[in-house]
Amino acid sequence: MSVIIGPEPWYQPQYAIPLPGMMTGQILAGSPPALAVKYQMLIMFTITITITLGTGFGTLVAVAVAAGSRRLFDGRERLRLDRLAVLRQ
Repeated sequence: MSVIIGPEPWYQPQYAIPLPGMMTGQILAGSPPALAVKYQMLIMFTITITITLGTGFGTLVAVAVAAGSRRLFDGRERLRLDRLAVLRQ
């Protein structure tokens, strides 16, 4: 009989070695390990580039909004409706 105090970890590190899913699936399906590693690296680089570009674009948008808000608000933080561009059809 064993008593466990506190939460159990979601996996036991001495029994499981976590591997990336795509690479593991390809190896188990019979693909050469070197090819599986190349595909896994491609996926990891793609994820990294996507996150980097998304963060950079988000930062640019935030800076543009901050610069635009200086023009749309006065010193007492009131919205200046006369400075808004109205699109008429």
